[in-house]
Amino acid sequence: MPIEVREFDGDVETLTNFVVSGWRAMYATSGYVPIWTADYFRWQMPSLAAGRTDEVIAAYDDGRLVGVYPAEVVPARLRGEPMTVTMSSWLTVEPTLLRKGIGRALLNEVRRFNQKIGGVYNIGFINQGAIAGKGRAFWTASPAPITMFKRPRMWVHLLDWRTLAQAMWSRSDRISVALTGAAMGSRVSAVSKLVRPYRAADLDSCHALFQEYMSRFEFQYCWDRERLGHHLGFGSPSRTLVLDSPGGVEGFVNFHILEASGRRPFRIGMIDGLAPERLDVSKAVALLNGVLAEMRDAGVALATVLGPPIYRRSVLLKCGFLPPPSTYKLIFIEMQPGTSLAGLQRIYTQLR
Repeated sequence: MPIEVREFDGDVETLTNFVVSGWRAMYATSGYVPIWTADYFRWQMPSLAAGRTDEVIAAYDDGRLVGVYPAEVVPARLRGEPMTVTMSSWLTVEPTLLRKGIGRALLNEVRRFNQKIGGVYNIGFINQGAIAGKGRAFWTASPAPITMFKRPRMWVHLLDWRTLAQAMWSRSDRISVALTGAAMGSRVSAVSKLVRPYRAADLDSCHALFQEYMSRFEFQYCWDRERLGHHLGFGSPSRTLVLDSPGGVEGFVNFHILEASGRRPFRIGMIDGLAPERLDVSKAVALLNGVLAEMRDAGVALATVLGPPIYRRSVLLKCGFLPPPSTYKLIFIEMQPGTSLAGLQRIYTQLR
């Protein structure tokens, strides 16, 4: 019976278990994998939180799930032109069925899905650097028109380099982490009294800051108040801090913490959504230091964030972040003819 590719018809727990087991098998003896949870997927994709599965394309072999390709619909703007795109990660194929054309069939169905909803690009990150895995080969061999960008790139802060070094598979990676960690140190500055947890009453202020922040990008997310509120206020594994003052909320930063699987387990933290750009450097540093303090207290070994143009180099350096050798590359996969990406530099996205 041929592989059937269609809308995913399971629950979020089934999706989560399939993705995590597939990625752990892929990186069983190399790299590391965040251990995503069902609530993580509900947070990342509000459609799943609402009980819909139309944004997840799946492959079935005689009714057995063998592949998934989530593709969240995102309203966006490219150089002032409104458009719809889809943001993807977590493409997973049953490890015993690799190179059977399932990934290509999923991509073809995602293209049809995008054409149906008016989606122009499917966006995501690939491991184009030293991290082992088959994802790189899949995308570089794809016949679909793909544009790859060097920026934004990942920056890191080693909060617990000893734990992280023990989680690396190769001796060279363990030595590299140890040397970098010893050189960087893991000190976190005291948290400003102006920094506090986000509250639902902050949403209007945060949405205004978000819109102001997006206006500086050539490619930007056009999240409405409801979508931003879901992102900032969903709860675990997501957290949000705001910088308050007598005049009201001046800035916010969102982040999440997950368990990760490597040679040994560790915890990873990912930061996104620090707005606005005009925030005074000292206040932006205060917000990031608040995040790092919470991560440290939660036992996070590795903190990650996207660097320029999404966040200012000066702020990241003051908070102890450094750019490692490039591994992840942002890609735009053309789903149908649209505005040219030539010369595009100031891109907003999130590391997933």
